[in-house]
Amino acid sequence: MKKKKNKNKSIGSFLREAVEKRLNVIEDLAFLVENRKMIDSITTGNTVTAADIMNKLKEVLFLPGLTGEQSKAVRQYYYPYKVSTFTHREMLAATGEFHPEIITEELYFGYVDPYLNSRAQAVGLENKCLFVKLFPGIRQPKTAALRMNGIWLSSEWEPITHDELIAELNRHSEVIIKEAYDSCGGHGVYRIIPEKPGETVGEAAERKLAGISGDVIIQQAVRQHEALARLNPTSVNCFRIITLLTAEGVKVLSAAQKIGAKGAFADNLKSGGYFCGIDSSGKLMPRAYHVNSTEYILKDPETGLVFGGYQIPSFERAVEMVRRAHPMLPCFQLISWDVTIDEDGEPVLIEPNLTNGSLVMHQQTHGPLFGKDTKKIVREALKGTNYPMYKITKPTRKRK
Repeated sequence: MKKKKNKNKSIGSFLREAVEKRLNVIEDLAFLVENRKMIDSITTGNTVTAADIMNKLKEVLFLPGLTGEQSKAVRQYYYPYKVSTFTHREMLAATGEFHPEIITEELYFGYVDPYLNSRAQAVGLENKCLFVKLFPGIRQPKTAALRMNGIWLSSEWEPITHDELIAELNRHSEVIIKEAYDSCGGHGVYRIIPEKPGETVGEAAERKLAGISGDVIIQQAVRQHEALARLNPTSVNCFRIITLLTAEGVKVLSAAQKIGAKGAFADNLKSGGYFCGIDSSGKLMPRAYHVNSTEYILKDPETGLVFGGYQIPSFERAVEMVRRAHPMLPCFQLISWDVTIDEDGEPVLIEPNLTNGSLVMHQQTHGPLFGKDTKKIVREALKGTNYPMYKITKPTRKRK
């Protein structure tokens, strides 16, 4: 009898937990549908389509739910503010670890990032043509020429003619054209090499520029370090470092290596690349994840290169570089830096991401982005907003 009772109890516990997890998923869906801004923010795109929303809702629906105890821990941690547990569920499915301090996507993109970073100033300062001016003394790809407001300028910021532009471009065997705004994830970045017999780089560039109307910067190609080329030789493999600027100084929150897909020119994760965490000593962590996936691999499926313990060259120097660079732009407290190491072992800042820096990549490899500071930062960001809260009732006095 005793054995049967324990067995029934075990089955009952299993069923109760299964029901709790499905209720958790339904609660997430209801919360996100009720608060449209939450859906907009967790898609993290500049333009949110119905397809974006449906894809995100499908993710929310099909990821495993949290247990009752885990859901309670999240509610207690963020109380009195309401949050979905989607990000917690996503990180748990990917890592097998549960942390109440995980910051949710709707909080991060909808409130925390806008609180820490001036979106109004980003409108002008995110122009890639200006980065060399914004971060003087910070090594960046060498400029060949740039166009702002329809005017072509040399690397010395002097106006140049069309003939001078073509002559400059023809000095190189390859150049990179970047649209000044919204060039990310492989979009708006073009590798320019002669494609026809007898064609020059200048002619190839001119053909591409004919279809670009806005500001652009043309840079010399960066030759990456052989250690990074081993990860993928066809793309310049950057690693992303997130820093937080406070009154006490610059705090490095997280770092992750981006690895381009085989044959790809850019380390664009959405085109089949993957990412891997970097520890404080500059070594890759064991697991590499594909974007929007909770599945991981431990070694490169083609080369057999094992990720765990693989050393990123000059990593400490790269960290020191972004520490020096961040105070140069104090209106942005949270910056995601894309950095690579050139063939001479020198850190090179490819570009800073001044707003909407990646979140999943870092929490999936390192855990809660802000760690023990999460609650403090979230409360500061939500103070004075109309963010959804639980109804707080004052305790009633007992009549004598």
